[in-house]
Amino acid sequence: MGYIAHKDGERVQTVKEHLEGTAERAGNFAEKFGKREWGYCCGMLHDIGKYSKEFQKKIQENTNDKVDHATAGAQVCKELGGYYPILSYCIAGHHAGLPDYGNTAISSSLCGRWKKKICDYQDYKDEVEIPGNFFVSQNAADLSLEIRNHRACGLRGICVPEQPVPGRRHGNRDPDAAAAGQAVVLLWRLHLL
Repeated sequence: MGYIAHKDGERVQTVKEHLEGTAERAGNFAEKFGKREWGYCCGMLHDIGKYSKEFQKKIQENTNDKVDHATAGAQVCKELGGYYPILSYCIAGHHAGLPDYGNTAISSSLCGRWKKKICDYQDYKDEVEIPGNFFVSQNAADLSLEIRNHRACGLRGICVPEQPVPGRRHGNRDPDAAAAGQAVVLLWRLHLL
């Protein structure tokens, strides 16, 4: 059967099936504002911590053990650099909500999560290919320009591209694009797959 993400009675979903399904849904949401690859990548990496032996024991034995599976993908994104660390917000917060950037002394902050010691999850490399290299080539100046060309969607640290509404003045924005951005950020809602 492989690595298990979810068990509900007789129904079993593998981690790979869960990641692929979530990636497709998140990619579809993000496509509304031209960032399909961002949503897809969030979906593919959000639960790679479930490849740890500790998480597999928890799910197979149906224990109440707490195993951090959400930090792993955020740490991978940090290591990759470029635009990938932006995705860390979505991935690290897919259960608890978006973390503050903070610093390494604040364990719940994004910086704290990047430094956190977690269970070994490297078995993900046998089943999961990290999507794209389109994030890595970006430098800080490009990132700054990208962020300036976006507007806040109402959630800390996440931006949604500006989308002029046809037939309206330039200052009005497309509410569907904002909603799509919020949908990508709220990845934890996609656990219905």
